[in-house]
Amino acid sequence: MRRWEGRPRRLLSRVALGPIAPLALTIATLAALLLGGMPAGAAGGTGTQRSLERVTLPEGFQPTQLQRPATATAKGTIEVIIQLKGNSLAHEQSQRRSTGLPELRGSEQKGHVRGLKLEYETLKGKLESRGARVTRTYGITFNGVAARVDATKLKEIASLPEVEAVLPIRKVSLDLDKSVPFVLGDKTFADLGADGTGITLAIIDTGIDYTHAALGGSGNPADYAANDPAVIEPGSFPTAKVVGGTDLVGDFYDPACVAPGPPPACTNVPQPDPDPLDQAAHGTHVASIAAGMAAGSVPHGVAPAAKLLAVKVFGLGSATDADVVAGIEFALDPNQDGDISDKADVINMSLGSPFGTDFDPLTVASNAAAELGVIVVASAGNDGAIPYITGSPASASGAISVAASNDPGIAVQPLQVLASAGADGDYESIEASFTPPLATVGPVSGPAVFAGLACDVGGAGGPNPFAPGSLLGKTALVQRGVCRFDEKVQNVEEAGAIAAVVSNNVPGGAPFSMGGDPIASIPAVMVGNSDGLAVLDALLAGTTFTLDPAGAHSIPDRLQAFTSQGPRGLDSALKPDVSAPGGDVMAAAVGTGTGAVSFSGTSMAAPHVTGAAALLRQLHPDWSVEEIKALLMNTATNNSPGGEPYPVSLMGAGRVRVDVAAATESVVTPASLSFGVAQEDRAGLKVLSRRLTVANKSQERKTFQLSAGLLFAADDEGSLRFNHPSIISLAAGQSRTFDFSIVASFRNLAPEAAFEEYDGFLTLSELFAGGDVLRVPFHVVPIARAHAEGSSRAGQLEFRNSGMQSTPVDVYQLGVSDPNEDLIAEAVGLPNRPDDWFDISHTGAHAFDTPIGRVVEFAVAVHGNRSAANPMVTEVFLDVDKDGTPDYVVVAADLGLFLTGTFDGRMITALFELTTGAGVPEFLISDERNASWQTLPFLVDDLNLLANLFGAPTLDLANPDFTYFAVTSDVDTGSFDASDSAGFNAFAPGLDTVPNFFFLAPGERTLVDVTGTAQAGQFLALFYNNVSGTPQSQVIEVKG
Repeated sequence: MRRWEGRPRRLLSRVALGPIAPLALTIATLAALLLGGMPAGAAGGTGTQRSLERVTLPEGFQPTQLQRPATATAKGTIEVIIQLKGNSLAHEQSQRRSTGLPELRGSEQKGHVRGLKLEYETLKGKLESRGARVTRTYGITFNGVAARVDATKLKEIASLPEVEAVLPIRKVSLDLDKSVPFVLGDKTFADLGADGTGITLAIIDTGIDYTHAALGGSGNPADYAANDPAVIEPGSFPTAKVVGGTDLVGDFYDPACVAPGPPPACTNVPQPDPDPLDQAAHGTHVASIAAGMAAGSVPHGVAPAAKLLAVKVFGLGSATDADVVAGIEFALDPNQDGDISDKADVINMSLGSPFGTDFDPLTVASNAAAELGVIVVASAGNDGAIPYITGSPASASGAISVAASNDPGIAVQPLQVLASAGADGDYESIEASFTPPLATVGPVSGPAVFAGLACDVGGAGGPNPFAPGSLLGKTALVQRGVCRFDEKVQNVEEAGAIAAVVSNNVPGGAPFSMGGDPIASIPAVMVGNSDGLAVLDALLAGTTFTLDPAGAHSIPDRLQAFTSQGPRGLDSALKPDVSAPGGDVMAAAVGTGTGAVSFSGTSMAAPHVTGAAALLRQLHPDWSVEEIKALLMNTATNNSPGGEPYPVSLMGAGRVRVDVAAATESVVTPASLSFGVAQEDRAGLKVLSRRLTVANKSQERKTFQLSAGLLFAADDEGSLRFNHPSIISLAAGQSRTFDFSIVASFRNLAPEAAFEEYDGFLTLSELFAGGDVLRVPFHVVPIARAHAEGSSRAGQLEFRNSGMQSTPVDVYQLGVSDPNEDLIAEAVGLPNRPDDWFDISHTGAHAFDTPIGRVVEFAVAVHGNRSAANPMVTEVFLDVDKDGTPDYVVVAADLGLFLTGTFDGRMITALFELTTGAGVPEFLISDERNASWQTLPFLVDDLNLLANLFGAPTLDLANPDFTYFAVTSDVDTGSFDASDSAGFNAFAPGLDTVPNFFFLAPGERTLVDVTGTAQAGQFLALFYNNVSGTPQSQVIEVKG
């Protein structure tokens, strides 16, 4: 059980943003006002006093430095996948299997796909008449097309009789010397009985450098330099190793391109060519890990005899779901004739987008590929230990999602701190992969100095921020963020520093091996976030840092700090599935002929598993995709450095062990047991059951003893009991199904434990020494809920809680109620199924006084369950001068989206003036998981500050009322919902209660007084701990 640390539900703490580089022009009055505090808002109003901590802003902060999160609200020309009625080839085959019909073969497959493409020609005219342009056609994983369309035409296109759905697409990004022997258990390929012979791997990535010797090329860098990446020169490609491939996008493609032009300018429209030559290094490195041969300084990959398909879907920047789906279809049918008998055996996708589900086009296509017999492996993502952030396509049920761990080559390097203000001691650090190793350089020691971000002035390529010699002989403490690691280290070195210590800027983030180009000649290490902050706070003029390699020690199986955490979004299914080495992995370097380079990321972890899957497919050609996946998971080992394991939502089943998998003769499916979120508000017990199958693949009888236990001993508090057979005996070749049940006692959950995950393993151990041991991870999020309801009576509201959990009750003047829609959300929105998690049900507002001023707070409730708050941006637009045009917007979003455009894990509100885009941070707010509401507080004085600075309308006693409406957006797809407008008086609300926020214990009944200027109307009550969905909000009518 790990408690997901949420934020205080009503303690509205102001946010400290940390250092921000000052701009040339500053607004001194802003810093003075915000840092010095402002007078409290006008007296009056209702509600209990809330303690608000003012934000600590950096020196020189300007409103223009806070960026409003890009919600990608669908407008103008956008790209979608238009799914048509009728079966894709994958769906047709699946349907035939389920109904007992023979699957389509050879020419029948070609005919089916050809028929779909003829239908597309008919549809094409209808789409073009509506201004759409078809960019891709599918037929194997999808029955449909990708098209660029005018967003205003989406509803019209969706209503065509041939159309099943219009699906939003997301942008995706790119997410061995010791690592390969580690996953192979130091066994030789002869020991394993497999080396990848006869197996083909499709690498869907940036292409492959097929001139590199490790990938079957000449090994001559001149051949790469002379190769035109848009043309296949005679005899250059394909090769005996890279047996096929294509470039589906072109070398200058970037879907984020805003200024298209002829090459070398970018384009946002794919321009395919036949040559998949890698120009970005990523795909070459990935292919080398999975199936590279030993060459020069490059170690061999996991399956060095396997063949490769180079499927290029990245040009200059990111790619989209539509591009990668096309890549999957190519991997399933490389010669593009509709017959998939030439399909790859394994697909590797070291790419993705965060907060994955099982419903987006990329996961649908991945599941279809698995249904067609292809093993799909994908990286879990590099976004850190934020619940639910694990990415797509790895989130597909049929895919193998891979987290990143360490191999024995990764070591902890002690950083000794002396003569500080109370922070003396040794701190864990990890060396960068691009700087000279301390083992070669020797001990380094010198005076410590804080060097800030150490980024080039004005962006990459700008002047060094330090004067020459200004850091001479110093060890520089540097903050992570804004620019590349190698840029930071190079800058401090040029200023005279003898070493760099980079502090992780992710809250709670651990150190990891930094990657970059080898442009620095001083050693560099990273320390964790909490250690870095502690050391920074304690720096004195005489403080010294010492790095001595004699104290370094290996940390195999520790997870990398950047690896993304599950479970999967919306249904809380267990992801990732396994882990593999992904830190400081050595593999082929593009364009070098025989050279190697070290990269880190889950991108590097995935191809270890792709290679492992290739070996197992060679050993077991008749096993199903599900069985190969299960074998890898059944035989994995816990990531548990120092004895304490990680939760399965971070490590999956653990680190893959190919040597054990190759020797195992039985398998249990499914590979994991996901019970999702189990909510109860009244029943004390709930039984959760799943059915499994154990198969004996050997020629001898096997008898297994079964046991189940929680991964963490502290979880064993009587909340969960397990039911399963104690013994299962199987004859040679026999399979048997059995049930595994969890009996959850919700009344035994700690009262405050509303959001905890429980995990462990069901283990089948063969009853003789050295026999098979099969482990199946399980995961459940049991939530004891309140059952609170409200009603009206004369001059009061009555609230009762008949549930088993206490709950905060938050009462607002109702703004509007909005129906549950099948969101093609608004006229310019996109459908997103299931979409209830951002489908607005109600809006509301209330206000209260605090010691630092008047606070207005909005509530936005949605119809469905939102696994995590982070992927949704909630905006409330205020029209203060009531001219029909909004003047301000209050935004609730992940803190990182305001600063860097990436996810941080913490949620805040910020207030923006819309004419200038200037904004100020407001409050740290709840990041409640599995919830159906969002609150958005802001300080009225902050609005008036922006008003005075930029000539915008003020909100005060002379102008107290305004209108507002809410917009909820899916950050990735642009799908959104918008409410109608409502009015509110910030200083004399029409309806309010005393108090308007309170706690309601189980069995408690509470009366609150109704106040306000109106005689009748409607309240919106939020019950934070009710069952998620519509029970968490209620409209209560008060009659005059």
